[in-house]
Amino acid sequence: VEGLCSTLASLNTPSAFNKQTVTSSSTAVLTATASGTLPVGSFNLQVEQIAKSSKVALKSSVAGSTFSSGALNITAGSTSLSVNVEAGKNTLADVSAAINAAGQSKGISAVIVNDTSGQRLVISSTTTGEGNDIKVTATPDGVTTGTVALTELQFDPLVTTTPPSST
Repeated sequence: VEGLCSTLASLNTPSAFNKQTVTSSSTAVLTATASGTLPVGSFNLQVEQIAKSSKVALKSSVAGSTFSSGALNITAGSTSLSVNVEAGKNTLADVSAAINAAGQSKGISAVIVNDTSGQRLVISSTTTGEGNDIKVTATPDGVTTGTVALTELQFDPLVTTTPPSST
């Protein structure tokens, strides 16, 4: 009788009837937990888009161009790398190879794309989500002058260009 009374006493609390569970059809996309303030009911959440990684096409240059020497710094969120551009290793292919070597373990890579305006470097990152856009800065050192300034490879996702006004 005593066991029965203690079992019945445990059923005399609201928490015995307010059990909350949460399930996800894809825990790779969404995980959730239930809290004590969750109202009774069934809730559906639909993920419409998964965050994508960043990719940027830099300014084009003429095939065979060389770049002035200095450091090219690339960041994607908290991931960053720096490559040195120097005499004899200052073509677009050299810069691409240096980025690929330095970025291999960091998820940053580069390829050269040819289009109607010339050749351009396309830099990609495997880092996803807001705030992880690729940013490229250049710090020329003045040692070697190329046919193109190293600063022409700079890119800042927060800087937008506006067309000239037609007033």
